[in-house]
Amino acid sequence: MELLPLIVITTVGAVGFGLMLAAFVLAARSRASRQGLRTENDGRWPVPTRLMFAGALLGALFCLLMFVPGAVPWWDYSSPYVTWVQGAVFGSLLATVCWLQVARRPDRRPQA
Repeated sequence: MELLPLIVITTVGAVGFGLMLAAFVLAARSRASRQGLRTENDGRWPVPTRLMFAGALLGALFCLLMFVPGAVPWWDYSSPYVTWVQGAVFGSLLATVCWLQVARRPDRRPQA
């Protein structure tokens, strides 16, 4: 029973990895791999991009859940809240940097 949280967290990470692997396979099987990840004309994301995004979200969730006190039974949390806050701050900063990189890119959609 004490390993149940670790098994659930590991399953979340494995599903995220599987989704990203499926996205790579679908993008490689498409005729033009560069077209496989571009947005469609109506602004929707194609299936490989959606799979990659969902897998990346699950991977990030896996990393953040590892900081939950008691999730890994053999880790000694002398100050569990400090560890949780450090993980949350690092994840927030990383997400902010990634978001700024995406927001700074010019829009490459064709103008109608």
